Amino acid sequence: MAQVLSAASAFNPGNDLWIVPDADNSRWVLKLDWYLNFQIQQAGRHAPSELSGGMNELLGEIDWPAPQIPPQKKNPLMISVDSRLPARWLVVVPHPEPLSDWIARLLEVWGGLRKPSLRVFLPTGLPAGRFNEEWKRHSHFDDMTLVLDQDSRAPDA
Repeated sequence: MAQVLSAASAFNPGNDLWIVPDADNSRWVLKLDWYLNFQIQQAGRHAPSELSGGMNELLGEIDWPAPQIPPQKKNPLMISVDSRLPARWLVVVPHPEPLSDWIARLLEVWGGLRKPSLRVFLPTGLPAGRFNEEWKRHSHFDDMTLVLDQDSRAPDA
């Protein structure tokens, strides 16, 4: 079963990969971002560069379509944090509904990094029990740490 950390222990060493929802779904993002020199906020404001007029003309002359690179707001953002936090990586995974989709993305990221030790910062108000139930539908692995983000307006669950 996953170990649940208190807010006071959330930033203690112990896991290589920390996964957190986006800022719209967790207050932990802002706290973590402060330690990271606001890299998460900067990445959120990043817009792909536009091609110069000369490049567009050249592509038009050879009848080659200009590549369109859409903003990647829904993709995970991975930051190497070993010099700023007691972890190797922090990954911001936007939290879609339903919860099962978010867990599938977590597993994809975690597996892509060869399954390092894992700490998951849960979305605001999500009880550990509900997360564990949904996690078990996707994976039998349960040696991870969870950090709750309880909404003070919601009853404890």
